[in-house]
Amino acid sequence: MAIMTMKDNKVEISTNGTTWTDISGYTNKIEWDGGEREIAEASVFGEDTMRIAPGKRSPVEITVTVAYDESTSSPLGTLQSAYESSSTLQVRWSPTGGGTGSKRYSAIGYVTKPLVPAGDAEASDVLMVEFTLKAPEITVETVS
Repeated sequence: MAIMTMKDNKVEISTNGTTWTDISGYTNKIEWDGGEREIAEASVFGEDTMRIAPGKRSPVEITVTVAYDESTSSPLGTLQSAYESSSTLQVRWSPTGGGTGSKRYSAIGYVTKPLVPAGDAEASDVLMVEFTLKAPEITVETVS
């Protein structure tokens, strides 16, 4: 078994699914939540246990933390624009760097909140902002 870390993670965004922008150098965290499958339950006469059946999966929310940067080369403009225009955004990440044969996770959805910086005057941390993408699912593929 190979032990892995996220140090080589490659993170990319796209507004069209064709042209991808590598934002790895801005990104320091990816988290996700959701995707739980609903399970229907029914009691029936004459049995001590309930009947169950699989239902639909809930949407996922992927939260990506990126360094705040006001330069024209920063991905923040693209992210904020996707939020303001209600247009779809795609995000994908590959923990081992995206080389051939590695796993890549991706989602297509909507940015759900503005990328507004906040912080503490006493902190000397790098200024970071988060974007959250709400999507129907996370897909997994092997990079070819």
